[in-house]
Amino acid sequence: MVKIIFVQKIWFPLEGVMALSAALKKAGHRTRVAVGDEKKVIKEIKAYKPDIIAFPVITSFRKFTVETSRRIKENGIKSLIITGGYDITFSPEIIKNSSIDIICRGEGEGAIVDLANALERKEDYKNIKNLWVKKNRKIIKNDIRPFEDINKRLMRDRDIYRRYDLYFKDIEFEQISAGRGCPYDCSYCFNHKYRQVYTKVDHKYCALRDVDNVIEECLFLKRKYRIKNIIFMDSTFTYNKRWVLKFLKKYREKVNLPFSINATAKELDEDICKALTRTKCYMIRIGLETGNEKLRKEVLRKDISNKDYIKVTNLLKKYKIRYQLNVMFDLPGETLENALETLDFVVKLSSNRSAIGISVFKPYPKLDLTEYGIGIGEFKRDKIKDINLIGDEQTGLFESLREQKESRAILNLSRLGQLYVHFPFLRRIIRNKLIYYPDNLIYRFIFQFGEYVYTARGITNASFGYLLKYVFKYMHRKLIYA
Repeated sequence: MVKIIFVQKIWFPLEGVMALSAALKKAGHRTRVAVGDEKKVIKEIKAYKPDIIAFPVITSFRKFTVETSRRIKENGIKSLIITGGYDITFSPEIIKNSSIDIICRGEGEGAIVDLANALERKEDYKNIKNLWVKKNRKIIKNDIRPFEDINKRLMRDRDIYRRYDLYFKDIEFEQISAGRGCPYDCSYCFNHKYRQVYTKVDHKYCALRDVDNVIEECLFLKRKYRIKNIIFMDSTFTYNKRWVLKFLKKYREKVNLPFSINATAKELDEDICKALTRTKCYMIRIGLETGNEKLRKEVLRKDISNKDYIKVTNLLKKYKIRYQLNVMFDLPGETLENALETLDFVVKLSSNRSAIGISVFKPYPKLDLTEYGIGIGEFKRDKIKDINLIGDEQTGLFESLREQKESRAILNLSRLGQLYVHFPFLRRIIRNKLIYYPDNLIYRFIFQFGEYVYTARGITNASFGYLLKYVFKYMHRKLIYA
């Protein structure tokens, strides 16, 4: 038996960790998590004495991974350090000049079980597929293995978080992915690059589990944990109309819990909306990205017109379905006029049953949109590689790496975006004056407060009781909604 500890800074249950833990436990190994800052997790690592220390890497927390790995080695801890996730899959070269021993590219369940089994048997592990292994100052780069059958996927090990801290047990929702991948090719999303990683070995990137398979997982969560809400995290839930109609019917009959989904504007039609009204769907999250149609289609590669958005929001209003429009600011090629156009279009599409989710584009390495931004001179490649910039959660949340004269005003507009949409009397002063002020803590607070009140609360369908508990009991913890 091998002991594995998963280390992360953010106080949020990560689906990847739960998937890997389930696979490892089935193979007879022991797992646990350590969540918190560097000092806290190193203390827990020393107490647990693991054979493997695993970091699930999110790009904006890459700095935490690199620096904590270094400190682990400096503390004399001999455990193998492995990292994985989308960020590492796209930027495996991080292994070269760091204290990381192994990186995992692509899906990690099979690879980490093979690694744990090899350690248990005292066998060589340098040739395990999906792994890059650093040995004797050399890096062995192994090929990617094909995807596993999605219907044979193990039930996620949610107990790894729930048994770690009461905080995780108190969360009222659970996340589920009904499938894998996305059928679209948007330039700002990780999906197009992840698909390319597997091109030589597997073309079945985009797939949905059987309806009964997903229903079984929902029922398991309902019965075991008595959860109040389910958040389906698939990039888009409704691209297969036949599948989604069958699923919604069975979900209503057997599960019938409140839930939310992601969808694209072109996928939603009368039939799907009618089916949704018969369920307890409390929110549909729709990516608008920008109000400028040319920017959306030509730069973001999202072939959805403004007319499509008007049509779908009118449909959602007709069926009284709550929806959230997600937008991004500070896109390569975006002007201040484009950014204002985005908010004005959101106002036009909004209703008393809608919300807005606001984010600022971050030039994560290897994305096509990042490369486009470098090509037009708005991003510097050396800055994108700097873990103190793109790899730091505070810089990633509040700063812009775009070199464009209107970028500061656009960034301020994003922070005041919730006020712009919800309070019409503020629009003129925001547009003409407030966005030109220097960066300040008030704007940052307004942005974070707005995201909690208008966005995160809507996504999670959090009860008033949970909100109170979070504010008074858990506010100091770094909660990030996926």
